[in-house]
Amino acid sequence: MKDFGTLLLRMFFAKNWSAEDGPTEYATWEDVTAVMFDVAKMATQAADKYEAVWEPGAVEALDTWLMEIAESGQFDGRTTVPRDAAREMERRAKYAVVASELEAKRGSPLNLPFPAEAPDDMKGWGLVLYVLGGPARDYPEQFAT
Repeated sequence: MKDFGTLLLRMFFAKNWSAEDGPTEYATWEDVTAVMFDVAKMATQAADKYEAVWEPGAVEALDTWLMEIAESGQFDGRTTVPRDAAREMERRAKYAVVASELEAKRGSPLNLPFPAEAPDDMKGWGLVLYVLGGPARDYPEQFAT
């Protein structure tokens, strides 16, 4: 699904933030690297704990879980990675770290708007939803091992 990450981000903020015309700030590739580094570590720990292996159904499992988070607006840090989505989340997050570093070095702007007055943890979850559902969703084959 094209623009899935953008859809997740919009749903998440629609659920959590009612300030329509407040000030806006923009996420950077450096923000992506910082957030995704922690997400990759969390996903790896979950996958190792579950002794999970990647299976084709993991793609749909992760996308479904991301949609559920966006729809619920949950961002309180008590979220646990589902067993069947853990390795796919690990792959996407690791790819996002590498890709965001490369994009930052190239000077490519991200230009992803966020409500400036939203709490940092809400912005972080929004970024996770956008990246895992969007740019990191189509990782190259070398990240599929």
